[in-house]
Amino acid sequence: MGMFDRPKAQAALEQLLAQERHNLLAGRFNGLEATLRAKTRLLDRLRSERTDPRQLEALRTKALRNQALLAAAGKGIEAARDRLAAIQATPDPMRTYARDGTTAAIAPPNRQDVNRRA
Repeated sequence: MGMFDRPKAQAALEQLLAQERHNLLAGRFNGLEATLRAKTRLLDRLRSERTDPRQLEALRTKALRNQALLAAAGKGIEAARDRLAAIQATPDPMRTYARDGTTAAIAPPNRQDVNRRA
C-alpha cells in the first residue's frame, strides 16, 4: 500500500468499531455522532470491496456488541435523568392525624431556609 492509498474499508471499520467500544466503556459519548457518520461512509466503501464473508460476520458481531453497549448506555442515562428529576421534585407534604382525628399536612422544610456550609 502506498503513502496515499486508503486502508481497506474492512480494516478501517474494524478499527473504528474497536475505538467506539473503548469510548462507550469509558463513558465518552461526545463523539458518537461523528462515529456514526464515519461508519456510514465506511459501510458504503465496504459495499464496493470484495470482502470475505467470515470477515463480514466478524464485523457484524462487533457492531452488534457496540449496539448493545449503546442501548445499555442509553438506559443508564435515562435512569440517571429520572433519578435527578425525582430528587429535584418538590416532595408531597407529609400527612398526619391531629388529636381530633382530622388529617393535616406537614409541609416539608423550605430548601431556601437551610443553611449550608462548605
